[in-house]
Amino acid sequence: ASVVQTPPEANPGERVKIASIWTQDNPAKLKAIVDAAARGELQIPIAKTFPLAELSAAHSALATAPQGKIVVTH
Repeated sequence: ASVVQTPPEANPGERVKIASIWTQDNPAKLKAIVDAAARGELQIPIAKTFPLAELSAAHSALATAPQGKIVVTH
């Protein structure tokens, strides 16, 4: 992480989206998430699953802004 702004010449035409993300430690919230996962209460939407041999196709699928995660299996 950096507190320095990105110089315009480092991202000509703003081709890459740069976002600042701030976090804060919250052990109680993390424990609640871990407990929910242990109870099977978390649902993570999976848009598509690809075998490792189709990694290029999986990468291309990310560009379509899928409504869920792209999973690559070994």
